Order: sequence, then structure tokens, then C-alpha cells
Amino acid sequence: NPNVLKVFLVAAEDVRIQRAALEMEASPDEAREQIRRVDGGRRAFLKHLYGLSWDHATIYDLVLDTGILENDEVVKLILKKVSEAPRLAANGVASEAVN
Repeated sequence: NPNVLKVFLVAAEDVRIQRAALEMEASPDEAREQIRRVDGGRRAFLKHLYGLSWDHATIYDLVLDTGILENDEVVKLILKKVSEAPRLAANGVASEAVN
């Protein structure tokens, strides 16, 4: 769909485990296993539906490392990318995202 901005948020495994453990109120081992299950599901979904590798950066318009970027920086970069994409800006996506 040309009216969709495809964003892939990444972080180092240790960062993801720490975040998941806090969110789940679980041990790091439980968080690691949950991440593996979720990632496996995402991998299988995109492979089955589109024949794509979900972690292949070229299928996304924007790839951001949330392990080194603050949340507000991530939001600003996404909104900037939306405003730079004529196909999205023309449809008012940027103004909708801000409101």
C-alpha cells in the first residue's frame, strides 16, 4: 500500500529483554522466551503472507534503533519521514498523527 509508512523498530537483545521483563513483570529468561515466540510469529507471518524476511531492512521506509534513541526522538523521526513522503503528506497522515 503506497499510503503506508513502513517502520521497523529495533533494539539490541539485552535492551529488548530488559524492557519486556519490566513490562511483563517477569524474569529475564521468561522475557527472552516471549520475545523469541513473538519474533518467530512475526517472521512466519511475513514469510507466509509476502514471502519476505521480516528483519530485512530494505522492505521498510525507516528503521530506527530504540536502544539508542529516546521515545520522543523516534516520534520526531517518524513524523519527519511522513512529512517528507508526498504520498503520505498528500493524504493528511502527518497532520492526523500530530493531532
